[in-house]
Amino acid sequence: MRKTERPTISGLIFIQGNSREIQNYLNQIAIDLYLVKDCSTKKTAIIPDRVMQPFMQLSQINPHHIRFMPHSFDYYSQNHTLIKITSGVLTGMEGYCIRIARDKCLVTTVGNMTVAIGGISKESFENVDEYIRQRQETQNGSQALTYKDEFVSFQSDIAQCFFYPQNRLDLMVLAQSLEQWIMKSRYWMLTEELSNAAQVQLLILKGIGKYCEKIYYKLQPGELKEIDNLCQETHKIITAIAERYADTQPEQQQKLIADEQAICKRYPFLPISKL
Repeated sequence: MRKTERPTISGLIFIQGNSREIQNYLNQIAIDLYLVKDCSTKKTAIIPDRVMQPFMQLSQINPHHIRFMPHSFDYYSQNHTLIKITSGVLTGMEGYCIRIARDKCLVTTVGNMTVAIGGISKESFENVDEYIRQRQETQNGSQALTYKDEFVSFQSDIAQCFFYPQNRLDLMVLAQSLEQWIMKSRYWMLTEELSNAAQVQLLILKGIGKYCEKIYYKLQPGELKEIDNLCQETHKIITAIAERYADTQPEQQQKLIADEQAICKRYPFLPISKL
């Protein structure tokens, strides 16, 4: 055996494995040493392997290129275009390209944390918003934005994410464009803006049901995993909000649950309909 020391991200230690087994091990070697909990679910914070892999690869190359940001992810959306990295070690990651201290950085999310990754000047970018705009234009743009008098405060912005997907690539882009609203909703839950978070999640579910109905019956289940995962995340957030409403706003709780059930009844193919 040998001991190898490597630089890591200041203040945090990431552990790969089964969360229960890891916690049992920590209990054996130290007292009062616990895994971090997700503030919205109160459960152990788990970052999916697909999210961590690019982060791990970059940290092995140069951990000093990674910094944790003081604001939520949506804070950095103002005057910046959402992009996706299409080449290099960060392929597939999505965020905003921002210059920080003369360094061109990708501001993105890892789990529920906002991070800035520097040294990306040689990477290739794909403008997600432009891709969606072009797909909407081929479908007569305005026809794709059909929400009326519902969730007025967010209707316009979220409607811009939707178009009728015709292949797997379309589904991936659609899911990526909606992930920013999942992150915003988790932030709103932390700031007790539950009504905003609930409205957005219901609108996402209804939009997926409406725009993805036809393609759901054309593709194999494995080809729908991004949209399925998004729907399940939406369901988790709605469930968490409903639990918070239980003691203080029981009427709001019942209405939220009923609204979600109504969407599932209208679009029974949604993966949460049988949960």
